[in-house]
Parts: sequence; C-alpha cells; structure tokens
Amino acid sequence: MIRGKNINLRLTYEKDLDTLYEMESDLEGRGVDFHMSFNSYPGFRKAFQEHGFWKDDYRQFVVVDKQDRVLGIIFYMQTVTYHQAKEVGYILYDQESRGKGIMTEALNMMLEYIFDTERINRIQLAVDIGNEASRRVALKNGFQKEGVARQAIWHRGEFVDLECYSLLRNEYFSEGKNDSN
Repeated sequence: MIRGKNINLRLTYEKDLDTLYEMESDLEGRGVDFHMSFNSYPGFRKAFQEHGFWKDDYRQFVVVDKQDRVLGIIFYMQTVTYHQAKEVGYILYDQESRGKGIMTEALNMMLEYIFDTERINRIQLAVDIGNEASRRVALKNGFQKEGVARQAIWHRGEFVDLECYSLLRNEYFSEGKNDSN
C-alpha cells in the first residue's frame, strides 16, 4: 500500500471486485470524458483471477480514502516498445470526491512509485480535449503539454483529439513534485 496524506493507493482485493465493476459499468458516473466500453463481469473477474490487474504491461492501483472506501483507479501501462516510458491513466468514480485534489494526490503518489521502481525516463498521459479536470491534474503534477493527437480515439460517435502531456524523471525530482506525499 502507498499511503498519502488524504488517500491511499493499493492493489485490488477480491472484496473490491463488485464495487469496481459497478463503478466501471456506470457510464453516467464515469463521466463524459472516459471511454464507453464495457467488460463482461465474467471477463472482469477472470482478469483479476489471472493477474490481479498487475501485469508487466499494465499495473493498476485502487484509490481509496482513509476508511478504505473505493474512490477510483489509477494505472500505468507500457507505451510503444521503443520508448523508455509509461503511460498513466486515472478515473475518480466517486462523484462527491471530484474537485477536491484526490486525483492530483493519487497521480503524484503514482509518479513517485513509478520513478522509484521502473527504469524509465518519461511518463506520459493523454487527455480528451474537453476534459478540463484531467488537464488540471496533469499540470498540477508538472506535466508539460507536447501537442495534440488529432482525432486519435473514437468517443461517443465521433473521432476526438487527445492532448498529449509528459513528465521527465529529472523534471519530477528537480521541481520537488514528490514532496506533497
């Protein structure tokens, strides 16, 4: 478990599966900016049984409050094989927790974990062009906008642009971004 000031990041437990699946399946609760695809419940449970959402190319933490109530998830995955990089993604399912700095703290905790445990120089993330909240989370954690991937994903019946952000190892540690834990 990674303990933060207001939240903790931990691996997924079997007791979390029903809650996570329910949150993941609630399109309205996920918000308009998160992908709309569904996983079958048997497929979701099978993935947990096989690897616990923790594989070489995809690693997921559950974001929980100090009472261990599930608020969301944060994950990282391999980018293209020739990059020394990881890509981060996150979603705060609990609507009452939005706008309170929860995901900013979670991302900071995740960044420190990745840079401490992975031999990489770069962490990147992609933000739906209209997702102001996610953009703020990235910028508060020191990410720099690199550009726009034009019409990169199919979302809600149309191709939409993604803003591309990155943070380098030396930027993270030189700017003291890990001091907020």
